[in-house]
Formats: sequence, structure tokens, C-alpha cells
Amino acid sequence: VGLDIVQGYEWMVDRCAVLNPVKYGIKIQNTAIADGGDGIISNCMIVSRAASGNPEAGIEWQSGGGLKVVGTKINCAASSKFAVGVHYNIADNIATGITVLSGNSFENMDYGVLVAHKGPLNNGIFRLATFNGNEVAANVHAFAIVPAVAGKDGGYNISGNVGTTGNAFFLLGNVDRVDLGCNTVDFGARLSLRPGVTNLTGS
Repeated sequence: VGLDIVQGYEWMVDRCAVLNPVKYGIKIQNTAIADGGDGIISNCMIVSRAASGNPEAGIEWQSGGGLKVVGTKINCAASSKFAVGVHYNIADNIATGITVLSGNSFENMDYGVLVAHKGPLNNGIFRLATFNGNEVAANVHAFAIVPAVAGKDGGYNISGNVGTTGNAFFLLGNVDRVDLGCNTVDFGARLSLRPGVTNLTGS
């Protein structure tokens, strides 16, 4: 792990290069105050190179509210790649959210942004996210919001993003209140829906 931020509160990582992580570029969790943290990652480079193998995530978030990621590049080189650019891997027994991804670039990975439950209880709640103005080139899905349980997660604004993807740019399941806004997909399908999606709007 390049940076392992545990119990961080009102922290900032700015203008840093995280190179060749084996598992995660930056891992974030606040087990003491699951809705606390209020961190910022800005103007960073997180790069997986051949020596890294295939790390799980550029940014692995498990708990800690108020994360903002702005102006950051997550990419790979040679044969290496991240499975996920930013992974919101929702821990059990927490209710948190209010996150922003804005003005970032995520390239050459399977999923640009993935929101899912870590398990095993799948009872965490993650609400209110803004994913705006990012450039995403993903092999599978650019944005996948697929919590394990319906009715717990919602309130997503996803707009102004551009990019390409191997499958649908957006994959949604078990999520409420999603506004896709105006996004530009160069090629590939725009949207794939799984069960449990309610109140989906957009243009």
C-alpha cells in the first residue's frame, strides 16, 4: 500500500506521486469515527507500472465521510493495471457519504469508479456523491454503482464526465436517486441496469 490512512481526520494529500503500489495506491478507513475523516486528495499521480503486477485499486475507501478527490491522475504503464481506479468499498455497520470526485483522469483499468459493499453483512450505508467532470477510460465500466442491498444507498449526481469503455459506461444496481446529467461517451453503450434502481433521471 502506498499510503495507508487510518483514523485520519481533516487530512490532505496534495501533489504526491504514488508509484508501483502492489495492493492499493491510497487506502482510507476511519474505524473509530466511520462518518468522520473529511480528507482531500488533490493534484496527485497514482501510477501502476510493470513491477506492480495488477493492484486492486488506485484509491481504496472503506469508511470515513467527506472524501474529496480532485485533479488527480490514476493510470498504468506497460502490462500493469489497476482493477479499479477509485473503489468505494463500503464497510459494515457505517452510515456515511458526501463525497466528491471532480476533474480527475482515470485510465487503463477495468472499472474507473466502483461503489459496492465490502461485506459480509452488507449493512453499510453510503449516500450523497458527486462525480463531475472526470475523464475515464475503462476496460469494463467507467462508473459502476452496485451496492449489494437495495434501499440503502442513493443521491448520486454524475455529470460532465467524458470517456470510453469496453461495456456500458454506467452500470447501476440497487441504488436510489441517480441523476446522470450530461455525460459524453465516445463509444460503447451508455447505460446498463441491474434490479433495484429507483428514481433514475438524466439526459
